[in-house]
Amino acid sequence: MTKTVLQQDYMRYPKASDMPAFQKYFRKVQSTSFFPLQFIYKVIFRLLKEIRHIEISRTTQIGEGLYIGHAYNITINPNAVLGRNINIHRGVLIGQTNRGGETRNSCHR
Repeated sequence: MTKTVLQQDYMRYPKASDMPAFQKYFRKVQSTSFFPLQFIYKVIFRLLKEIRHIEISRTTQIGEGLYIGHAYNITINPNAVLGRNINIHRGVLIGQTNRGGETRNSCHR
């Protein structure tokens, strides 16, 4: 039996309660297709984004094993594709640069 992305994220934390609620609902919004439940998750996800000053689209592709050390002031471009087992901490900006006709993803801290 394969583990879900949320279960793999939980493995990165010492205790399940250490995972930020924002991250839990980010994964639930992405994985739920049942509309009434997805709507509830979207509302909670949006509220948590506002409280924590986090700009991550629910469509952003982030691999399993995500670890968010301090879930405040994080900005990730909706077009970014992030791999597995990454750590994100407070103040991280993963953006996109459009210069001279080419598009590049960039990371600033």
